[in-house]
Amino acid sequence: MARSDIREIQSLLAQSGYDPGPIDGLMGQKTRTAIRAFERDNGLSVTGRPSRQLQADLRRAVARIAIPERPATGAVRPSFDCARASTPTEFAICGSTDLAELDQAITRNYAFALESADATTGAAIRNSQKAWLDSRDRCGGDVQCLAISMATRAQGLAAIASSGYGQDTAEAHEPDGETYGAAGPSFAQGPLDAAANEEIFISRFGPGGYIDKKWNAQSVIEAQRDLLASLVAASLLETPQKDTLLDFQRLTERDITEAMRIADVGVSRQVDLLLKKGRIKTMSDLFEVVRLDLNQFEQRRLESALRDKATAAVARSASPSKNVTLICVLDAEGYDFDSRRFPFDQDDVARCFDGEPNAIGTVMGMKVQIPIETDVRPDALPVDERRAEEIVERSGGPRFALAVPVTLRGYVMAQDQKRASLRFVASVTGPIEVRRANELSEVLYRFSDAELRDVADTPHTRRLKDFDRVWWLDTPDEVNVVAARAERIAMHRLDTDDLFATETGLKFAFRTDYAEHLVQGSRRLSDFIRSRNSHLTTLANMLGVPIDAIVEVPLASVVARSAFDRVILLLPQPTSAYGVDQDLPAYEKRDGGWPFSTVELTVTAERIVTMPDGSERLVLAGYPDRLVVRRSNTRVKWQDAPEIAQIAFSKAKQADYRTVELAWRSDLIFDAAEAAGSTASDIFQRQLDNSRFGGSDAFAKRAAAAELLEAARRRDADIDTHWMRARVKLDPYDFEREGWRIGSLSPALSEETPEADRALRVTLISDTEDHRLFVPALADIAQGLQAAAKTFPDLDALIAFDVTGVDSTYGSDFGRGINLLYRPSEIIFFDAGEGQTVIDETKVLLRHRFEGPDTGDASRSETQSPPLGTPEPLRIEAGSFSVLGVSLGDAYDAAAEVLAERIGADARYRATVEDRQAFAARDGAVEISAYEPYHNATLLESSERQDMIAIYHEPPLLGGVVTGISRTRLFPDGRGPSWPQLRDQLLKTYDVLTPEDLAGGDEPRMMILWDMPPQIAGQPVDAGESACKRSIAGSISGIATAFALDAQARANDYLRPIDNRAAWFAQDGNAIVPRVAAPMPLPAVFGSRETCPDREVMILVLEYGPDARVREFRQVISNPAAMARVAADRKDQATTAAPSAEAPDFDL
Repeated sequence: MARSDIREIQSLLAQSGYDPGPIDGLMGQKTRTAIRAFERDNGLSVTGRPSRQLQADLRRAVARIAIPERPATGAVRPSFDCARASTPTEFAICGSTDLAELDQAITRNYAFALESADATTGAAIRNSQKAWLDSRDRCGGDVQCLAISMATRAQGLAAIASSGYGQDTAEAHEPDGETYGAAGPSFAQGPLDAAANEEIFISRFGPGGYIDKKWNAQSVIEAQRDLLASLVAASLLETPQKDTLLDFQRLTERDITEAMRIADVGVSRQVDLLLKKGRIKTMSDLFEVVRLDLNQFEQRRLESALRDKATAAVARSASPSKNVTLICVLDAEGYDFDSRRFPFDQDDVARCFDGEPNAIGTVMGMKVQIPIETDVRPDALPVDERRAEEIVERSGGPRFALAVPVTLRGYVMAQDQKRASLRFVASVTGPIEVRRANELSEVLYRFSDAELRDVADTPHTRRLKDFDRVWWLDTPDEVNVVAARAERIAMHRLDTDDLFATETGLKFAFRTDYAEHLVQGSRRLSDFIRSRNSHLTTLANMLGVPIDAIVEVPLASVVARSAFDRVILLLPQPTSAYGVDQDLPAYEKRDGGWPFSTVELTVTAERIVTMPDGSERLVLAGYPDRLVVRRSNTRVKWQDAPEIAQIAFSKAKQADYRTVELAWRSDLIFDAAEAAGSTASDIFQRQLDNSRFGGSDAFAKRAAAAELLEAARRRDADIDTHWMRARVKLDPYDFEREGWRIGSLSPALSEETPEADRALRVTLISDTEDHRLFVPALADIAQGLQAAAKTFPDLDALIAFDVTGVDSTYGSDFGRGINLLYRPSEIIFFDAGEGQTVIDETKVLLRHRFEGPDTGDASRSETQSPPLGTPEPLRIEAGSFSVLGVSLGDAYDAAAEVLAERIGADARYRATVEDRQAFAARDGAVEISAYEPYHNATLLESSERQDMIAIYHEPPLLGGVVTGISRTRLFPDGRGPSWPQLRDQLLKTYDVLTPEDLAGGDEPRMMILWDMPPQIAGQPVDAGESACKRSIAGSISGIATAFALDAQARANDYLRPIDNRAAWFAQDGNAIVPRVAAPMPLPAVFGSRETCPDREVMILVLEYGPDARVREFRQVISNPAAMARVAADRKDQATTAAPSAEAPDFDL
């Protein structure tokens, strides 16, 4: 893009409230950051790059801000006669005050632009105006389109009229492509003469005698001071420097005489004479003359009147910016015949662009610096010998001045002492030139961008722009670059985005441990990383990840110039999930150096997170790419040491984890208050009165007790069980009772609660006879745990428990503390130091669930697999395949009773082939033959649990066994399992399944799982089996659509069967539609599947809620090939006189 386009983008960003840095047409880090922020805030693709589309989006955004549509009034009319309007565009302009104002502005600016243009440029402006009118008219009557087009044209014409360059930048030619160099695009070259109406601003005089003495005049310096003052005047009125500004504000003779008249102070002959001679120009000048002649009341009136005049003068002179040509005289060296140029003193050039020292010195007593905001600078004036000699003869030597067209802006900066300071910046608006110092209108040379040196283009800065390399963040500048890219966010909002969705382009590497014990054997990435991150537990709990998925890495940079001395890394999996299985180089010194290891991370999110204590931390999320072993070498930096080995990691997706919340003390007291013969409110109040909470403020204590009571009531409705964390020590294994007794147990409750809750004193005591817990475990399980545990017998534990009473053995003064009896329902063991409320299953040593009131009786306990971690978990008991422990081939009647009990069935329906034949005939459905399977079944329904199970049998030959099972389960929003939770439970329940079987995406809707070995590469594929599988998949897709339509109908209280050939009937024989949901119609799913594999198949159909948790779960198990044989046998029996007494080949 052209530099003028970049400059417009920067200007539009600033108008939209973003900080693009200097508006100089050069792409810098601030501009990229502002572009990214604009794109992110407006839902655009975040690129950080300028483009035509971005330019258009910004124009629309500015137009929306500046030009709200409003009806036209009689006050503003367009430049043409609305009575003669004939096009949709003209009608729209006449109908909108804002468009009419823009039309007037365009007409006015167009006239000004033509006035300041020569003949050639004037013709170009006229041609561009005609082209723009055609473009505008294509908007038709679209007010927003017209607003954008007209606002852009008005700005462009205003820039032409004020710049004096005579170039129509608004309609400049757009080159192909959008690439630009480090120094930005080249400015168009024009004739080597200065614009006739340019305003010269002398920044630096240089050596005496170089510049024409007219520019040294005090009046010129004062005029330049006034110009700078006008840039900050409006802002200074809001600062303590207001009085200084008004004291030095230039006033006209009329202003002063009228102020004296208002103050009723006569104008003496002396004052009148000095005014006419121009000796009195400011309030300060006047008071030096009249102060001794006026009493204090006259002085006060005169000062008030003068300040009003000065304030009005400030308002008149105030300007947000000014376009000038900044002149800086150079001390050039002699002509260099070898390079054919006049070299410039680079220190002299640097002083020019730094803006200090300068010709102005001070404004209103404050030191002035006017830096030119660009990184490109000239090195020399390139001319041939003949031209060089001519210049020297005419100028009396190499007397040159740099001329830089700029836009000046001023800012008022607040200081700690509440004294404002002034800051001026000059943004480059055109090509840099060399002029003759003693004749500033003569342009000797105009530089193209290619001829300018980019002072920021150094090996160091190029390295800071190179994102194809690995970043170590080992210098303050690297840290600052990444910090500038990062999005600032509060910690509680960190989990609102998918931190692992998109790569940012940054690769980060950090050093890890490396030693001889890490060289061989099966290791994990966690063995190489020693991260003391326990203080980040709050962050881990907020994100719902194990603490080992967070790594804190110290940075090797010098912290004096960097805001961050360490970085927090968020990984999608705990470090223990990344295996390091192959041997690594021996830990020995070779070739002059020792090996060391590093980890490289592909970064997917860059954040600066505000922690709860107000501090800011640099946080990077990403995938570990590889573990790299390098060998140090004294000849190179350790970052560049050669690689000698590497381990690549797979890109594992972020896992979901079960999280438990530790109990609040107030919740436990709330549960136990009745058993204590008191109320929770009374116990809260008494305990807080006896604590240090609130000091002696009785009102604070009372208010806190009321808040705890209200919170406990709210939480009581959602809490099914309480959890504590404990450090335990197990006694030696008891072979007679088969288990361990817990020798010591130190419980801990939540510390992330209000201060008042933490002030309560609660002691937990097991309600067993000896107050000690016993954990049953078979000997082989116990031996495995002891072998796997690193800290046995000292372990961490999470314990789910219920409060069962109050122990008043040692008194009942509950105001000083309360002893609560508890009964555990579940215990989870970890190595000491690794127990977390976010459960990393890879670190679970043992999970045990207690049953029955006596936790000391091993016969009443069993070790179980973990639940899915939701308040209402989906349980799939072991079997291959099975539903709640019932498998194909189980006794039919017994299975019905077991399933009814397990789901708490409160309704039971039936289906027989005869009933369905009659119903289908009445409804006009396809006829059901007597030998079709899947028409004899019992449907169990639990309206409370929203759970239904249908089991099928095939009388008479298979009337006593289960031949098919279908389950439908609905979950309230937020209570169902997520897919990762369900997937993990499927893998634990069914040994025949592998992770590859369940690789159906993030939220699979349908899965068809066969109990059969995987296809071997190269083995012929059975065409019949393939056709069967495709047919079943097609049937399920159609049925899923029917389920969606059924759900909509049910929402409108309209119940109907989704398949008239799969109806259900009440005990009185009337057809019914189950209230919970439509069950899966097995005849449509599995009917006539003779070519299917002779294997069991399990089908899952899932529907998800907006929280990505399962809302509808449907599960079907059967062997369609076996049922096809049953149908064939029945058909044979129906067509032969002597039916066979043999049972069909059906082995479940």
